[in-house]
Amino acid sequence: MAGGAAATSEGSAASAAALQWTVPEPEMSKLKSRRPRAVPSTSPPSKVQVPSTAARAPKPMDSAEVIRSLQVWQKAVSYVDGWVQKYPDWMQDTVAPAMMAILVLMVVRDAAYNSLGSSNGKFISFVDTCLSVMSYRDGLPNKKGKYFVGGDGQAAFGFRVVTGSFCMKFASGIAVSALIGKTPVVFKSIRHSLFVALGLVLLWLSPGDYAYTMMKKSHALRLVLLAGGGLYKLRKAVYAIEVIIESGGGFSLALASVVPW
Repeated sequence: MAGGAAATSEGSAASAAALQWTVPEPEMSKLKSRRPRAVPSTSPPSKVQVPSTAARAPKPMDSAEVIRSLQVWQKAVSYVDGWVQKYPDWMQDTVAPAMMAILVLMVVRDAAYNSLGSSNGKFISFVDTCLSVMSYRDGLPNKKGKYFVGGDGQAAFGFRVVTGSFCMKFASGIAVSALIGKTPVVFKSIRHSLFVALGLVLLWLSPGDYAYTMMKKSHALRLVLLAGGGLYKLRKAVYAIEVIIESGGGFSLALASVVPW
């Protein structure tokens, strides 16, 4: 009995010692640093929103931004205007003859290349655009209003200048195209509208109003420009007559199509 009790007490002590055994410190630090294993989720995957990479359309400029842009342009032109007025002799003696020589060369080249056919070159088309813009400016009652920046009255004046110059350039062509059943040239390409915009900038916003003044005062420059504009209108008339003859139209229709030019 005493031996059994001793064996029982020894077994209890051994089990108590086993329960009091602890994990060594290095192993415990490894267990603490080990991340728990992720449990797979049974819920349906959520939709991930990917930012769109499509190009966004540019925000249109409002009237205030347009006016501010025009005011910045006016300040830049005024600065260059003062610089041009400071060196008038240099402009007259160097720039004007060079521009005149280039203009004569381009007109002669276009006349030799396209001859008296029905096709106009880009340069001759731009020359006619400048003549249209200048003709409209000559007809304005108030020629002192050079800049139209800010204010309702000046904005209306600018709109009138743009629309009037546009009509001076394309009104006759649209009338002839409607008469012969063809699409007006202004609707075939944006280049013609860009030429009108460039002509407006050149003849209304050039530093010192140099371009308009030279076109008004220089008889040689006006002669070359008018020669180019006449060549442009002659080719337009030839084109209208060719279309009418091909379609079987009579002489009266051909004459009516030439009159607007």
